[in-house]
Amino acid sequence: MNKQETVSVIIPLYNHEKYIKDAIESVLNQTFPVHEIIIIDDGSTDGSADIIKNYYRNNEKIKYFYQENSGAHNAINRGIKISEGNFVAILNSDDVYKKTKIERCIEILHKYNKDVVFGGVDFIDSEGDLILNGIPVDWYLKGKEFLNRSELFLLSMLNENIIVSTSNMFFRKDIKYNYFYPLRYCHDLAFIQLCENYNNYYYDKENIHLSYRYHNKNTIKEDYKKVLVELAGVTAISLVDANMCLLEESTQKAVFLREFLDRKNISSLVIFLIAIYCKINDKNKFYSYISEVENKNLLCSFIK
Repeated sequence: MNKQETVSVIIPLYNHEKYIKDAIESVLNQTFPVHEIIIIDDGSTDGSADIIKNYYRNNEKIKYFYQENSGAHNAINRGIKISEGNFVAILNSDDVYKKTKIERCIEILHKYNKDVVFGGVDFIDSEGDLILNGIPVDWYLKGKEFLNRSELFLLSMLNENIIVSTSNMFFRKDIKYNYFYPLRYCHDLAFIQLCENYNNYYYDKENIHLSYRYHNKNTIKEDYKKVLVELAGVTAISLVDANMCLLEESTQKAVFLREFLDRKNISSLVIFLIAIYCKINDKNKFYSYISEVENKNLLCSFIK
């Protein structure tokens, strides 16, 4: 491993005064030292900024930036743009890295000549205790089971987000697709869609890279219909783009696609959004369209 390689960790922060110290410490304690920790505070109104200033004001690796609230995707994109490292890792401000995560990711990218890597995940509660059963664990295992049956990574991501979070993303900064689209709930899925497009990723599913914090303020819990609208949008683009392998000339793959669409009950919405995307023919404009409040409320009416 080349010790000259540098890693920038981007932490999009929003009202996580209770968790931000744990997140930062999990980066500082990595077996492979990072070059910098870029914290983009997306308009926090709690004491998050005070914690960073009080505990880390003399740490030259930590760079803090404040902005008006504009969404996690904007915070991450800003961090990527100003980062100096050869590699970029993302960590949401309520999650925690495993101690060897960075070292493991760099080893994988070199060994398999990949550009993007994801790993396994476990779950912790608001106090940092490991969750061994219940809703998040059952959901995660269900997602992995679908992947094992289908062997379709992108479809398994859409079916149940098997990498769980943007916190599970580690990639070379110079890859073509190093940005996130304007989505509130599914910007991680849209990013994976791009990775699938050029098929240069590695899923290290047998090794735990991340502890995802499951608590009552997780964004995904806000409005499930709005989550499904964004999911349907990513699915529509995946079906239109010929390079996406959701559906090939294979009856068996079509069976898994139908299983996914039926489970989520989004077939009608996906068809409608395919028509919208073909008309717009621009991913940024399309994702902006489905993110607008008026349009999103209309699209929710497709979901029973």
